[in-house]
Amino acid sequence: VLLGPSALGHNKLYLEKIFPQQSLTILDTVATLGLLFFLFMVGLELDLNELRRTGKKSMLIAFVGISIPFVCGIGVSTLLSDTISKGVNFPALMVFVGVPLSITAFPVLVRILAERKLLTTDV
Repeated sequence: VLLGPSALGHNKLYLEKIFPQQSLTILDTVATLGLLFFLFMVGLELDLNELRRTGKKSMLIAFVGISIPFVCGIGVSTLLSDTISKGVNFPALMVFVGVPLSITAFPVLVRILAERKLLTTDV
């Protein structure tokens, strides 16, 4: 958090010393691979028998957990369509705002469930 743009990242010279332009692609690739590896490890801990047993309940919870943020994103895009984003294709704006809101919470949720050892429990 301190190294990002909210604190020390305001100083361009400091930011260029810590994260040279050539290193940003490598850092992004390593971060993506780390997330992929983490989600793979979580998938290894998943009990498929438990998922089969509570499948309908799990699917309902997953659908609601993705749908509510997506609908909120559509609401935000409706508000933004007349103010900030004039002239932008409205369906594209809905997808552009709704999809990130509905999927970015997944790695955070997986991390919370893994730390609390709730991945293998009943829904």
